[in-house]
Amino acid sequence: MYPLDRGLIRVKLVDETITPPTEVVHAFREPTPAEWLKYTRESARLRPVKGENKDELLFEAPGNVQAMMDLWEALIVEVEGYGQGGEAVSLTDEIKGKIPPRHRLAAAQRLDRVRTRIEGDDRKNSPPPSGS
Repeated sequence: MYPLDRGLIRVKLVDETITPPTEVVHAFREPTPAEWLKYTRESARLRPVKGENKDELLFEAPGNVQAMMDLWEALIVEVEGYGQGGEAVSLTDEIKGKIPPRHRLAAAQRLDRVRTRIEGDDRKNSPPPSGS
């Protein structure tokens, strides 16, 4: 399984496109440095596309969505809210296939924001722990 000292990153989503709005949770294990590096490289790939006039060159990031979906697939550990009564569901390939792609993408986007915030955390400016 996963080391006990590495907690799960839980991402809560509310799907308001259905009635009543439904809350679901996607729980991820923390990415390894190699997984995070692969994701950041894949999501940063740009492809040139022609603009409206011949002198205009634009770029798009087609790998970004696919990189997020791959990250979700690699790191997802459990989901809640998709089963009877909203309990956690064992993740089988069948269950994964039933999770709406928009939920997977939204959860991966939130995971990206959480991970980026962790990586960019400046501990030097944090207040000292209480009792110091």
